[in-house]
Amino acid sequence: MAVYSGSDGGQDLSWLVREESRGFSGEWLDVDAKTVVPLLAASFDDGRLATRWSGAAVAAGASHGLIARIDQGRVVAERVVRVEMSARELGAALPGRDVQALVALPDLSAALLFTGRGYALLAGNVTFVRACLDTGVDQARARFFRDAQRLGSIRPDLAEENRPHWRAWRTAAEVRPESSTARQLALMASFAAARLDGRRFVAKWMGARGRALDAGERLLGRFDELMNDVFHAIDDCALDPDLWERGDLTEEELRVRVLDVLRELGTMACPARTFRHGVEPSSGAPRTT
Repeated sequence: MAVYSGSDGGQDLSWLVREESRGFSGEWLDVDAKTVVPLLAASFDDGRLATRWSGAAVAAGASHGLIARIDQGRVVAERVVRVEMSARELGAALPGRDVQALVALPDLSAALLFTGRGYALLAGNVTFVRACLDTGVDQARARFFRDAQRLGSIRPDLAEENRPHWRAWRTAAEVRPESSTARQLALMASFAAARLDGRRFVAKWMGARGRALDAGERLLGRFDELMNDVFHAIDDCALDPDLWERGDLTEEELRVRVLDVLRELGTMACPARTFRHGVEPSSGAPRTT
């Protein structure tokens, strides 16, 4: 193994994780519409997860991985360990159980967060995530819910989030705060308040939409129609002036459309519960980072 300091060309992995290491940051998940699956795994101790992770990584073209320890709820960014992509090397790099660490591919396209609380969070594109599992994504989430209910030691909100059923909401007020739909609403509020430019809004919103669909989040009635209006407005928008054609929306026209949707939904003042998705209050309006 080789160790890279943060000042010596090493990669800072801290931006992948939310404060107190309770999960991945919305900003990172938005890139390429990543899928998240919780696993009842405290470490690479039994070797099976290490074997599947290393196999998926090699198939994705990665010959090595990056590991950062977590101390007092924060990723230790100053020292990043480079480890060969094999089950044996991964196990040697993180010995024991209930470790707190972040494992990532070198291009940061996928990561595995060991929380130190008896479970881990796996994230990446759907193809990579499926390659790391011994079952399908929905089945893995359902299994986690059953095991978390049985053990009783896993965060109740995380267990409930992975309950194996379809979630459907008719109004924005019903949306669960940890859901990807809540992330979409928070991004819309930040864009409408001009705290997020068009390119970042489109990339992040489409990423959150993909995760919402993957998680089986459903919207009903007028709520569904309004969110589809945003999707179609994005599709009709030309953010590059050189590509603009008659009939296309400009960034400002897209902002007006989003603001109109928010006004009808009654969510312009994003509730505090969405702060966990990276939205913070500022001068009475949300801000997305």
